[in-house]
Amino acid sequence: MDIDNGRVAAKTLENLAESEFLQLYTKYNGLMTGFEWEGPDSEAFRQTWASDIKRLFDSLKEVLTNQAMDLMKHVADQEAVSGATTHSASH
Repeated sequence: MDIDNGRVAAKTLENLAESEFLQLYTKYNGLMTGFEWEGPDSEAFRQTWASDIKRLFDSLKEVLTNQAMDLMKHVADQEAVSGATTHSASH
């Protein structure tokens, strides 16, 4: 494993989950809720967005965060095994 690149990949996933993904949700949440629309169709649409779509965003954020943590664990394991050599055999 290339430890340095593994660490960069983990940090990129972490940033995606914690920052970029939140910005994306915030942008589209504002778009979906920020225009004038009244009536039962509006209520149903916005309720779905607020519950189902938000849940999907949260779920993906959790998956990305877990993957980042898992990758960092593999990086740490590889460092321990290889003595912190950046281009050692796969772990």
